[in-house]
Amino acid sequence: MRPEIGLDVDKLQMLLSFKKQGARLVEASLDDHAGLVAAVAQADVVISAMSGAHIRSHNLHLQHKLVEAIKEAGNVKVIFSFSEN
Repeated sequence: MRPEIGLDVDKLQMLLSFKKQGARLVEASLDDHAGLVAAVAQADVVISAMSGAHIRSHNLHLQHKLVEAIKEAGNVKVIFSFSEN
């Protein structure tokens, strides 16, 4: 979970529904590589639902940061990635 989603009510409701079903949510910033690696190291599954990155190249850059952290953590079995773009 990114701190930036803050006031996106729909996204917060979706995350809370995941939590109700037993998911464990962790928070990390895409601008903090070490923190991102630590967060994904706690997960078997990563769901990336980026929004707000209206420039496609910027969105790809953010996704690349996430993938690099996942590769470094070495334990994630499944990645789901969604985007509004």
